[in-house]
Amino acid sequence: MVTTLTIGRRFRGPRRSGNGGVSAGLAAGFLEGPATVRLRRPPPLDRPLMVRRGSADVQVMDGDELVLHARDASRHVEVTVDHGLLQRTYDRGTISVPRDHAAPECFVCGPRADGLGICPRALDGTQLWATVWIPDRSVASDGRQVDPHVVWGALDCPAGFAVVRAGRAPLTHFPALTEFTVTLHHPVRVGEPVAVWGWSGGRGEGHVDGATAIVDADGVVCATGYARHTLVPVDFAQR
Repeated sequence: MVTTLTIGRRFRGPRRSGNGGVSAGLAAGFLEGPATVRLRRPPPLDRPLMVRRGSADVQVMDGDELVLHARDASRHVEVTVDHGLLQRTYDRGTISVPRDHAAPECFVCGPRADGLGICPRALDGTQLWATVWIPDRSVASDGRQVDPHVVWGALDCPAGFAVVRAGRAPLTHFPALTEFTVTLHHPVRVGEPVAVWGWSGGRGEGHVDGATAIVDADGVVCATGYARHTLVPVDFAQR
């Protein structure tokens, strides 16, 4: 029996391809536990992609082309919650997405009515980019807990914000996700506010990195991610 997955148009990042975090999360759903997913090309929308399962990995194919490669996690992000910073994040609350946003079609950070609206801003005096997200029922198949691939998406864009604003990338370029490692620790629940944090990570030849976390109001870490980006012209997000 052939297994396929389809990335629906709602989950677009750029205009014509899937949000990197959501797409990676869909591929990771065929594995158990923390996963690392490599994005080999922009994930196409609204057509079945073939899933090849190996003994320790998963390949998502578009015809003969490899789109996503998922394997067991190659790293883990450790987060020590500073409750003072957490309170500051919740005190500031949700942040409206500007209409002139660089990625207007993005499911996660764009100004779309059917998106997540996660658009963090710098938390003064810190290295954090932060916002509050209140998930709705449209992202929870069971009506209670946010679907895992949506949590992957929520972790994606805040890392990109942190990388760009920390000066790791020029404003003329956009950090396109190329590899993402995520650990899901606890469920994210519909209607319950969570803090979403992003901060700049390391950098290397041809890439910049960022890390992210989702933390609930009690200081429980729900999910963590480590993102590797390649810099592309800013209009990539609008194509």
